[in-house]
Amino acid sequence: MGFILFYLGYYFAFETKKKRLLFTGSILFIFLAFSALAIAFHTHDVAKRSNPAIVFAQESQVKSEPNIRSNEAFILHEGTKVQVLDTVSHWKKIKLSDGKTGWIPENDIKLLNIF
Repeated sequence: MGFILFYLGYYFAFETKKKRLLFTGSILFIFLAFSALAIAFHTHDVAKRSNPAIVFAQESQVKSEPNIRSNEAFILHEGTKVQVLDTVSHWKKIKLSDGKTGWIPENDIKLLNIF
């Protein structure tokens, strides 16, 4: 909206000083609009890649590989927030905020946002 007002002011202005000022203002508004658009796309991309989940099982064993016989990497308790990185069969690869990763059965966690 600002661009249109500044451009119309530029178009109908007669003084050179006013024309320069209004033209510069309209260019600034275009730059701000494209910057806001770029930030919006970046934020959407970050939100789409983020895949948070909460552990809903009382206690869940996180495995080093996506099978029941693999070694236990660590144990998580109910309410822990994790990031889901990958899915294989009925297993989800998760990452904790401290950087630990492992595989957890998919029915032990619930995704917070599904795209």
